[in-house]
Amino acid sequence: MVRAWPGGVGNVKVGGNYAPTIKVSAQAAEKGYSQVLWLFGPNHEITEVGAMNILFVLRKDKSPNSELELVTAPLDRGDVLPGVTRDSILNLARSESIQSVVGNRLKVSERWLTMGEVKEAAADGRLVEAFGAGTAAIVSPVSEIGYLGQPVVIPYGGDSAKLRGDTGGASLAEIFRSQLLDIQYGRIEHPWSRVIG
Repeated sequence: MVRAWPGGVGNVKVGGNYAPTIKVSAQAAEKGYSQVLWLFGPNHEITEVGAMNILFVLRKDKSPNSELELVTAPLDRGDVLPGVTRDSILNLARSESIQSVVGNRLKVSERWLTMGEVKEAAADGRLVEAFGAGTAAIVSPVSEIGYLGQPVVIPYGGDSAKLRGDTGGASLAEIFRSQLLDIQYGRIEHPWSRVIG
C-alpha cells in the first residue's frame, strides 16, 4: 500500500491522501497497532505515521551525554505534509528553552531516515524516542513499530528521559507537547500567541 509518492500530492491535506489508508489502518488495528507507519522506496524511508508527521530522537553513541539528533522527513519530494505542528516542534527544538533542557546537545535534521537505521539504533541502544505530530494529536509517543514481522521497541516517557541522561525527567515528546499547549493556551508568553482578555 502506498499513501503518497514523490511528485504527488502527499504534501497537501486532501482526502485522496488518506481515504485509501482506511483498509490498511484496519488491518494494523487487527494486529494491535494504532497507526500505520508509511515507508517509501526500497530502503524503506520513513515518511509519516497515520495522518501525522513522525519524528525520532537518536543518540550519536550509547553515552547518556551523547549528542542527540531529532530527525524527521524532509519536504523536498512532495510526499510529506508540511504540518504546522511539525514546523512548531522543529522551531522549538532549535530554541533556547529546549536546548537548555538537553544541554545544547540537540541537533535538528530534516533527512531521510530508514527503518534499517531505526532498527540498528534500537539494537545499539541509541534510539531515544519517537513520536507523531499533528493538529489533532499534537504529540503522540510511539512505543513500538511492527516491521517485517518483528517488533522494534521504542523507549518513551521516563525511559526516554533516562536515555538522554535526565533521570526523573520527561521525554522530549512530553516537553514539546507541554510547551505547545502552554503557548496555545497563553500560559506562557511567546511570539506565536496573543492573549486576548
